[in-house]
Amino acid sequence: MMTIKEHRGSFDDLTVVFVGDGNNVARSWVDACSRFGFTFILACPNGFGIERAFIDRAMKSSAGIYKEINDPFAAVKNADVLYADVWASMGQESQADEKKGHFSTFQLNADLLRRSPGHSVVMHCLPAHRDEEITDDVMESKRSLVFDQAENRLHAQRALLSLLIPRGRADA
Repeated sequence: MMTIKEHRGSFDDLTVVFVGDGNNVARSWVDACSRFGFTFILACPNGFGIERAFIDRAMKSSAGIYKEINDPFAAVKNADVLYADVWASMGQESQADEKKGHFSTFQLNADLLRRSPGHSVVMHCLPAHRDEEITDDVMESKRSLVFDQAENRLHAQRALLSLLIPRGRADA
């Protein structure tokens, strides 16, 4: 959110499209959407979305909009932000090969980027499996905010540590 605010200035009329699995990162986007009132679209294969009960709870009293679309090209047509994460999260390594089969058409690549508006930007929470969920050329493109996002994460984590560790603690 910090990176989007930094580069875009506001969350007004924002559409974030997460291309991938309905994992913990996608659920965090649902929470952000419900709090900041933007549109969040999960582009995923059938059966890999977010549990309906979670969506209902998160969006209960929200001005945000959540959609799940099973066609990545349709999902990105109005995107301001294209977001990717690994297909097999930590602890799911045994599912990696199976997921590759399901997610091969849900790769954040140049073709998908071309189908999005020219102003859209690319983000990824890292580490990336290059040429799986995101291609090298997209990750290194002028539209990529991946490394700005990583830098902002460092600053956010430092701020949290500053709040959590009392001043003057030599053993902390």
